[in-house]
Amino acid sequence: LQADVRRLKLLSQRRGFDFQIVAIPDSFDVESNEPFDQQYMQALYDLGYSAGSTGELWTQEPGVF
Repeated sequence: LQADVRRLKLLSQRRGFDFQIVAIPDSFDVESNEPFDQQYMQALYDLGYSAGSTGELWTQEPGVF
C-alpha cells in the first residue's frame, strides 16, 4: 500500500498536480462491534467530515499518517 501511495504522489507531481492524502489516524479509537455497526460508521463519517472541513488530517507526505 505504501509503495502505491508513493507512486501516486510521483505521478501527480510529474503531471503537475498537487498531491494530498488522508488516512484514519491512530488516535481514532472507536471499535466496530459487528459487521454493520452504525455507531462505528457514524464516528468514521464524523472524522472524515471534520478532516474535509478543516483540512487537519490532510498531508502531502505518504507514510505520515
